[in-house]
Amino acid sequence: MKLAIQPHEGTFYAKHPVTGKDVFDNGDKEIQGIFKVVGSSSKEFYDVVNQTDSHLILSEISSADKLLAALIIGWDDTGFIDDPYTPEGALELITAPENLWLKLQLKDFVETQSNFF
Repeated sequence: MKLAIQPHEGTFYAKHPVTGKDVFDNGDKEIQGIFKVVGSSSKEFYDVVNQTDSHLILSEISSADKLLAALIIGWDDTGFIDDPYTPEGALELITAPENLWLKLQLKDFVETQSNFF
């Protein structure tokens, strides 16, 4: 049975960890970190959960990182990230220690159901 309202992908704008603005000054131009993500009602979420131990603990770093990376389904080429989107690149982005600020923002975004309706 299909409901009249269905979840869809959301657009996440990274916010500068100091200013809170969604625009970053890159010296010669302003850039944005724009990500296409899906939430916990997505096929991507269930695929990762079904491939992982049935007792998925989101605080377990490797499982949580894999799950969060799987929910990133693309990013815009604005100069914020040097490489084109790949699933492997998303996991590399999420697991890099220097990107913790971005990981925390993405986690908050995907945990908010209203971002996908």
